[in-house]
Amino acid sequence: MTSIHQLKPDNADFSVDDDGDPLIPDGNYSVMLDYFQTAMMFKAKQPKLILTFTIVEFGEHHGKRIRCFFNVQRVIGKPQKGGRFQVTRKQDFYREYQLLFNRTNNARLDRLPMSEFHGVTILAQVETVKRARGVELVGGAQYSVIRRLLKVVEK
Repeated sequence: MTSIHQLKPDNADFSVDDDGDPLIPDGNYSVMLDYFQTAMMFKAKQPKLILTFTIVEFGEHHGKRIRCFFNVQRVIGKPQKGGRFQVTRKQDFYREYQLLFNRTNNARLDRLPMSEFHGVTILAQVETVKRARGVELVGGAQYSVIRRLLKVVEK
């Protein structure tokens, strides 16, 4: 059996896959939705809605993809790209959806279309994730996410 002291220091025992989550400065950016997906996270206990946006304003971060995560009440069917989900009136996604698309008097709460996002530029508040599961993230472990969808800037 080889002890850890006998291993060569230049051995590459693992690599880090770039999962695509960029690290960009905190601030507000104009974004457009690429796609959305449903998922079960944290040992399949928390249903999530994940929105993937592209930064569309010109500058250093133009074209970078950034995600926004929302808790949902439940995932309907199999978690997947374009999957169905249910939210409550008190959840952030429902509130932000209402503000973005001026849907304050919905007669049919069971049929809100995600198509409202298509071709729409949205101002989004981006923040750096610096802590995960109560632990400080350092250097390359930090990444940026959309914290809030603020307003529609162009239809």
